[in-house]
Amino acid sequence: MDRYILRYPQGRARAGEDERPTGTDNQETTEQQHTTTNLNSGNVCICGKVCKNQRGLKIHMGKMGCSPIQSLIRRTGQPGETEEGAVQEENHSDHSLHVLGNEEDTTEEVPNTENEAEQERQQNTKNTQNTDTESRRKKIKWPNSNAKSEWEQFDIDADAVLNTTLAGSVDRKIEAMTTIIYNMGMDRFGVEEGKKPRIDGKKNRREREIVARRAERSRRRRKERDRARSRFTSDPFQFTSRLLGSKGSGELKASKEEVEKYLKEMHSDPNREVRLEQFEQLIEPEEPNQPFDEAPPKYKEVVDIVRKARAASAPGPNGVPYKVYKNCQRLTRHLWKLIRVIWRRGRLADSWYKAEGCFIPKEENSEVLKQFRTISLLNVEGKICLAVLARRMTNYMLGNQYIDIAVQKGGVPGVSGCIEHTSVLTQIIREAKESKGELAVIWLDLANAYGTVPHKLVELTLERYHVPEKSRALLKDYRTLTTYY
Repeated sequence: MDRYILRYPQGRARAGEDERPTGTDNQETTEQQHTTTNLNSGNVCICGKVCKNQRGLKIHMGKMGCSPIQSLIRRTGQPGETEEGAVQEENHSDHSLHVLGNEEDTTEEVPNTENEAEQERQQNTKNTQNTDTESRRKKIKWPNSNAKSEWEQFDIDADAVLNTTLAGSVDRKIEAMTTIIYNMGMDRFGVEEGKKPRIDGKKNRREREIVARRAERSRRRRKERDRARSRFTSDPFQFTSRLLGSKGSGELKASKEEVEKYLKEMHSDPNREVRLEQFEQLIEPEEPNQPFDEAPPKYKEVVDIVRKARAASAPGPNGVPYKVYKNCQRLTRHLWKLIRVIWRRGRLADSWYKAEGCFIPKEENSEVLKQFRTISLLNVEGKICLAVLARRMTNYMLGNQYIDIAVQKGGVPGVSGCIEHTSVLTQIIREAKESKGELAVIWLDLANAYGTVPHKLVELTLERYHVPEKSRALLKDYRTLTTYY
């Protein structure tokens, strides 16, 4: 009999091991739910006290301080559907520090017939691909930035593991490094738990409750006013937009095919290979006096970008946030060395071309795709590398006076463009009111402003401004190969 080597994803049942039909699982789950509902639907307190009705049970719980019985909540699926959520989470919460690619620990010889082995191999491969592309890693409960001792110990331990484990190509090193950091962080710090419902403790008398509630509401309102005042002082634009902006709510109701088609139409350019016609509006800049810096990134550049990044930024598909590199200098140095290798070869790491898409509702009761705003969550390692390129591009454009800062305010470091433009506009409106003159103010909001710019125009502009070929090819490759899931 032939022997086949099959790979079983973690959490999957192997051949002949506890393989039960899906319908049986649903029936057992339903029976357990009915049993739990019957137990919790009576008027029996958690302490054993039997009350006449629900009102009596509430009075008893308020006097004695008994906690309410938490009902068992389970997600039930339709008959004939498998529950894949738990399996995907198990696959993505592997606590092993083993580097991907070594198959000795994940394979096993299983005697089976040829047809059964082939079917199981295809099914397991399909499940593994779905797990890798559809599931999102759990958020790790990273310690606070002031916990220096915890971060220092984690930095030392992770550095020791990386020094003895990293091998292979730079793409594999990048993926292995982030996987090791994520798994070590999960083992050591655990994952963030969702918000749990608050359970009140023992209640006081009704009169004292009323007084305490009034005092609590007054104290809460004072704190909210103080927080709102400080938020407005630190960032007036963001505070005003949140205060006056429309509140978004709803749930996206669209199939996977519809989402992929929508993203392709919004972010791709079908005519990116078509040459643009010549038109006189394009500027012909002079030769640069200050050359473009093409040297590999310095360690100081990477550290400065990491230091200025938001620690609360959401991580990308690999689950590693900026906070790790902010508090672990050894890991930052590892990343810097890998970025230098990627910079010299002129192509980004394979894992940096992947983005996790999030849909944020723009209005209340949003359902269709046009009512949502798309946000791409990229791996922070790739964002750090591209931030170095963006900073050098800005210095190159400003150093050769290709940008007129009297007109262009956005994206220029050290220039408060929003505040300056808002102040000028406010002054113009005030003068028009005082002189009782006429004034027309027009606000333009371009639909899909970045997505409608032809890719060929971006390439032509970079070429006219004498940006080196290697940097242009890197940006073109990034726009072409980036995928969402």
